[in-house]
Amino acid sequence: MNLSKSRFIKGMQCQKLLWLLTHKKEALSEPDMQQTERFSVERVKVWNIENFLNV
Repeated sequence: MNLSKSRFIKGMQCQKLLWLLTHKKEALSEPDMQQTERFSVERVKVWNIENFLNV
């Protein structure tokens, strides 16, 4: 196993992610459309505007 700079940083952020990347890469999946939408930057901006600027 090679420990690259990016893997090291991922391991510092989340040890479980590093383990999964090393041993069970097939268990990791790409986010689906719903997950992508949930964390979309534009959606966060709209939520902030609706909840903080229109008080």
